[in-house]
Amino acid sequence: MSTSRIAAAVAVGLFTALLFAAGPAYCGEAQAVAGPCIEALPAMFDFGEVDEGENPKATFTIRNMGDAELVIYDTKPSCGCTLSRLSASQLAPGETATIVAEYRSWNSSGKINKFIEVRSNDASRPLLYLDITGTVRPNPGLPGVPGT
Repeated sequence: MSTSRIAAAVAVGLFTALLFAAGPAYCGEAQAVAGPCIEALPAMFDFGEVDEGENPKATFTIRNMGDAELVIYDTKPSCGCTLSRLSASQLAPGETATIVAEYRSWNSSGKINKFIEVRSNDASRPLLYLDITGTVRPNPGLPGVPGT
C-alpha cells in the first residue's frame, strides 16, 4: 500500500474518531435521552510537552446522560504505551465515572497521538474515542526501556 493511501486512511480514521468524540451536545443538555447515553468531558486531552521518561496522565469524566443504566464494557488503549483505569463500569442516569489514562514515554520523541476506545451499551454510540496528544522531548541520557 502506498504512503499516500496510508496517510489518507489515517486521516479518515482520525476525522471519524474526532467526529464521534464530539462534546457534550451529543446527548442533549436539556433533558435525558431515552436509553443510556455516554458523554465524555473532555473528549480530547493535550498534555503539552514532556521529557522522555515522564508519564503524563489525563483524566476523562464519563457521564450517563440517558434515562437507563450505562454499562461500560471495557476501555482499550491504542497501544501498549498507554494505560487506562476506569473507576466504575455501571452508571445510573446522571452518574459519572473517571477514566485515568497514562502515557509511558520511554523510547519515544516528537508529537504523539493516542486514543482510548471506550465500549458501552449506548446504542447510538457504542464506541467512544478519547484522544491524547502531546509532544515528547528526547532525553539522550536515558537508558533503554526498563527491563530490556
